[in-house]
Amino acid sequence: KYIQHILDVRQKLSGRYKSGLEGIPVSYQEIAPKTQYNHSYFPVVFENEAVLLKVLENLNLYNIFPRRYFFPSLSKLPYIGGQCTPIAEDISHRILCLPLYDKLSDEEVDMICRIIKRAIRY
Repeated sequence: KYIQHILDVRQKLSGRYKSGLEGIPVSYQEIAPKTQYNHSYFPVVFENEAVLLKVLENLNLYNIFPRRYFFPSLSKLPYIGGQCTPIAEDISHRILCLPLYDKLSDEEVDMICRIIKRAIRY
C-alpha cells in the first residue's frame, strides 16, 4: 500500500540529485520515453575512473557509501569470459550509484551533491 508514495519520493530525490549536480561534468542513464522507471538506483557516470575514485573517497569521509554497482563489468567475470565489451568495460570504471531510498532527506541529497562538486572542483 506504500509503493506509490515510495516511487514518488524516489523520483523527486532523483530530480533533486540532477539539479544539485548541474554544472559538473557527469552524465546519466538515458531512460526511454514512456518508460515507467522505478528510480531504484541513481547511477552517475563520471569523466574517468580517477574522478570517480576521488568522489568515492570524499563521500566515504562523511560515512556516505555509494556503490560501484556495475563494477567490474559482467564480461570480466570468470564464468562469462571471452567476450569483448569495450563500452561496458569503460562505463563500469566510471559509474557510481548514489544513495537513493525513500527515507533519504532533501538535506542529505544536497550534502551529497556539495561533496561531489567539491571533490570534482578541487
